[in-house]
Amino acid sequence: MIIHTVLLTFLGIILMIKYKIQEKLFNLYAGYYFISMCFFERKSPAAKRRYQERKLRELLKIAYTLPIYKQKFDKAGVKPEDFQTMDDLILFPTLTKEEYRAWMNEELKTEEAKNYKTTHTSGSTGIPTTNIYPPDEYAHHYMADFFGWIAFRN
Repeated sequence: MIIHTVLLTFLGIILMIKYKIQEKLFNLYAGYYFISMCFFERKSPAAKRRYQERKLRELLKIAYTLPIYKQKFDKAGVKPEDFQTMDDLILFPTLTKEEYRAWMNEELKTEEAKNYKTTHTSGSTGIPTTNIYPPDEYAHHYMADFFGWIAFRN
């Protein structure tokens, strides 16, 4: 298993060099998330679930600080503290694609968005969607896409 982790780390480093990722902050975050994902793969299914639930609790608390989510949570009558297990996730409202697009378009107009990374969907539904990420979130998004299979393995 250690050889597997070392090989994945080496592969990740080679890919980072190959694609000449220029932003040092991105490289730092991507490396951190890469190593985290390698360790995540070694966890038992129960440990993975506990980790996912802990991260979801953190995410819901952060989401509640954003006006768009606070409004939706309040309308649904839920608070981040209501989430205890994955079974509780159904209580929480989601954004529609239209709401998400409108939110991203508003965020793009902010001053801090100048330092963010943007990605775009292909527009398979007819309208491409723009996504914006701070550097650390973009690195996590990049590595999660790269190693997405890890989250679904038991």
